[in-house]
Amino acid sequence: MATTRITKAERAQVAAAVHAAEQQHRGEIVLHVEAYCLGDPLKRAAKVFHARGFAATQADTAVLIYVATLSRKAAVWAGRGIPNCDQLGTWQPALDALSQAMAKAPVSEALCIAVAEVGKVLRSAVPGPDRGGNELADGEMQ
Repeated sequence: MATTRITKAERAQVAAAVHAAEQQHRGEIVLHVEAYCLGDPLKRAAKVFHARGFAATQADTAVLIYVATLSRKAAVWAGRGIPNCDQLGTWQPALDALSQAMAKAPVSEALCIAVAEVGKVLRSAVPGPDRGGNELADGEMQ
């Protein structure tokens, strides 16, 4: 069963995955991991996204991967600068990969897999150089 415990070494692994996934596009990837989500994970992801100020990136191209490990819920919320950001199908491959990985791998590995999938979407949706620079710390995780 998954837990929310992520060691310092695992955080570094996730940060490296985020750094790699943020190449060749203008998006910013961040994560929020907590134990429980009592309601709709998409609503919770939206609340976290706005509360943590992720919409304030230069082109509103931040993407939050939200995971409630013990509730076994996840969602992706993205800024309006990402085309089709509000379409479930846009993020479903990342959510499917995360779900499959969480069933058999440590949380950190599952996060790395989801991050890579989100990176693929972003390379297609917002390709090109990141003119705003690295606005959100790689592997920023709460």
